[in-house]
Amino acid sequence: MLFPVEGVRPGDTTVDLTVTADVEEVSAKVRRSFEVPKPPKPGEAHPWFLSDHQVRFGESVVLAPSLDEVVSPGEAISFIGYGCRSGKAGAAASFSGRLVPFSGGAPVPVPITWLDESPKAGDSCSWLYGRVDAALAPGLWSFEPPKELASAKKAVAPVEFSVVSDAPAPSTPATLPAELQPKPSSPR
Repeated sequence: MLFPVEGVRPGDTTVDLTVTADVEEVSAKVRRSFEVPKPPKPGEAHPWFLSDHQVRFGESVVLAPSLDEVVSPGEAISFIGYGCRSGKAGAAASFSGRLVPFSGGAPVPVPITWLDESPKAGDSCSWLYGRVDAALAPGLWSFEPPKELASAKKAVAPVEFSVVSDAPAPSTPATLPAELQPKPSSPR
């Protein structure tokens, strides 16, 4: 993952993507608008993303953001955030976020560390990573990033997502609604 992307300024951005095949007249077009955030300042981390899978990027395998913000049972759940080290002596190397269930109950701590433990000289910004090892109950959840990495001026928005159940959906009877059922024939 690359952030920030050179030449793309913070603010509203529209991306047009056209995919073509080597078969004539087969293509797909997608247009998406989104807000490109300002990069974090030293000692801050944002944006944060839910990640439930990995993808190959060139020679590397990297965590990829979830596009649907839904986690199925058995999927590895993690959170990634882009942050900049504070540069102060004795700055923390690890942090703690937390998961809060919407239905109530005890929050689940999420340990957060830098993906690259020893950054290159002058490379003070990088990705932070937190993996959830506990099995989460189905329902809506909110990930609250570490407070010590929030901007002094603006709170970092939590990441809301849903954990779906692996139980099959309740079966419905295979009967037609009353208005569609055949009417009994009347005796003659």
